[in-house]
Amino acid sequence: MNTGNDGTSLPPKRIRNPFPLDTRLDDGTRIRIRPVEPGDKHLFEVGMAQLSDRSRQFRFMHAVSVLSPETLRQFTEIDHRDHEAMCAFEPMEDLATGAENLPVGVARYIRDPKKPSSAEVAVTVIDRYHGHGVGTLLLAILAWRAVANSVSEFSAMVQSDNRKMLEVFAELGGTSRFEDPGIVGVRIPLHADAALYPSSPAGDVVRTVWSSLQSD
Repeated sequence: MNTGNDGTSLPPKRIRNPFPLDTRLDDGTRIRIRPVEPGDKHLFEVGMAQLSDRSRQFRFMHAVSVLSPETLRQFTEIDHRDHEAMCAFEPMEDLATGAENLPVGVARYIRDPKKPSSAEVAVTVIDRYHGHGVGTLLLAILAWRAVANSVSEFSAMVQSDNRKMLEVFAELGGTSRFEDPGIVGVRIPLHADAALYPSSPAGDVVRTVWSSLQSD
């Protein structure tokens, strides 16, 4: 692990850009992961249409049916430092129609301007891909990007019945407390050394993913 002059941990040295990154889910589906781009607005519109009402509620905390042009701009026109987002999709060359990429999920963080070492995180996965580890995979990659951008903590507001998301955050060492009725506030420490994440399914994903992202 690299250390600065004051002994603090520094992100592992990155000497290459691993994106786009192709991988396969446990059912054999190939997905491609890369940072979100301005041209992804239609991908977000398609993905939003494929989310169930429950998944939309988990993501936005209220009923949302379509994304406004301004929201689409905010979601896709980002600086990749204070605001980062990683998207996953089935590449169009794998699809029968070959017309367009098929959205799978997205994970993003937005830095807290009042506490630059902290960033709010959110993960959304299209319902048909639930249960295949997509959210944990995207979160692991997003954490890698966050550490490289000097973010040392993720925070999130999660509905108390979103048990799967709360479970993943806990597996990464997150602590939680009720903020409002039905709403849980979570804080997840981020480490430059993947070995410092808990010995847990999500922690193991971080170690595996980071090892593949970093050059020898």
